[in-house]
Amino acid sequence: MLELLALIVENPYADLIVAVTMLVAVGFLIFFWGFTGYFLAHGDFEHQANARRQMVQGLTLFASLVVLWEVIRWIGGLFT
Repeated sequence: MLELLALIVENPYADLIVAVTMLVAVGFLIFFWGFTGYFLAHGDFEHQANARRQMVQGLTLFASLVVLWEVIRWIGGLFT
């Protein structure tokens, strides 16, 4: 834990790494929650529609943050 704190204080780029990584994990969890909710709905169309919406939102968040991370890495590579 102290090593992570020292990394964040020494390198501001690490703050961005940690934040994007945590948001990607949240996007994956939202997708997974919707995925399991879809199968546990057992034919209830209203719950399945809600679960589908959660899967799309989680996948969109996940994918957009991965693309954002690659853009940040590309820009960071230009300056090193």
